[in-house]
Amino acid sequence: MLWGPSIYANYTTRQIRYNGEKVPTVQLPKRDTAIVFGAALKDKGTNPSAFLLIRVKAAVALYEAGRVNRILMSGDGRQPNHDEPYIMQREAIKLGVPAEAIMMDKFGFDTYDSCYRARHVREITSAIVVTQGYHLPRAVMTCQKNGIDTIGLDAPTRISTRNMGWYMLREWLSTDKLFMQLALRKL
Repeated sequence: MLWGPSIYANYTTRQIRYNGEKVPTVQLPKRDTAIVFGAALKDKGTNPSAFLLIRVKAAVALYEAGRVNRILMSGDGRQPNHDEPYIMQREAIKLGVPAEAIMMDKFGFDTYDSCYRARHVREITSAIVVTQGYHLPRAVMTCQKNGIDTIGLDAPTRISTRNMGWYMLREWLSTDKLFMQLALRKL
């Protein structure tokens, strides 16, 4: 099962994923909301990791270009010393996004939770998901399966070849997990 779900996610979303280095933000189709997925924090939870900051900056660029009207910051916000949505919101505000244009979901513990809650709690029906390319097929597909008209923006990040194997293995296992979550939801 390891390869099949990842191949399926890549194949079915290939036409609606955009590379942020190749396609100018202003050329992306408009959607209501940018969904930014949480990622690691650094400095004991007080600052975004490089990956997370790149995602936030890509979402801010979408907002500034008028491609989205609002931004949903979704991630793990259970602990005061590890609150991904708060850190993402803080960075977006520093970059000029008004606070009222930012929503936070502190219960986006994984991609499925973030997309499910975006649709069924926040009632988001169209979105541009913002994450790195290795995660993008699964993120786009998950939001689509939850009823959100979704396209994806690859927030380009240079990943060393030394770490790429880990990211790919993690993504394959996470995509397998997603297929189980989707199957259980239909029971």
